Amino acid sequence: MNAHPIIDPDDGPAYANLTHDHDVAMKTAMEGGACQVSELTFRWRFVLTVPKAVDQAGMASPTRSMWNGFVAAVKRHEETHRAIFLRCGAKFVPAAKRLTAAGCPALERKVRRSLDQAYQACLLEQRAFETRDRPHILGLAFVKAATSQ
Repeated sequence: MNAHPIIDPDDGPAYANLTHDHDVAMKTAMEGGACQVSELTFRWRFVLTVPKAVDQAGMASPTRSMWNGFVAAVKRHEETHRAIFLRCGAKFVPAAKRLTAAGCPALERKVRRSLDQAYQACLLEQRAFETRDRPHILGLAFVKAATSQ
């Protein structure tokens, strides 16, 4: 894992990572003298990458047990990141749908700006989770065994 690490685009070498991107499709329409969001679709795409042992079958039983615990923990860690993103989306999409403006081009800019701001707030939640969970990951038996040599 040290010789061929998983590269996190934001943080560099990692034990595992969750890459993501998103897109927004929006329709707006004038109604009652104001432009309103008539349709808003926000779609996430995630790719979860976890390490794979070259020869798991060849590992001694205690090592294999530590390895399996490690992989399960980093997968849970990355799935928590995904859950945070999904929770953020569940909050900011409905809020963006309620926005209005005098004109539709202005509303589209306002919605995108709102989504960008909500995404940045979500990244703060991600960083906070990372800070809280990192000691757990670094304290796993496999990590301790691998880094003590």
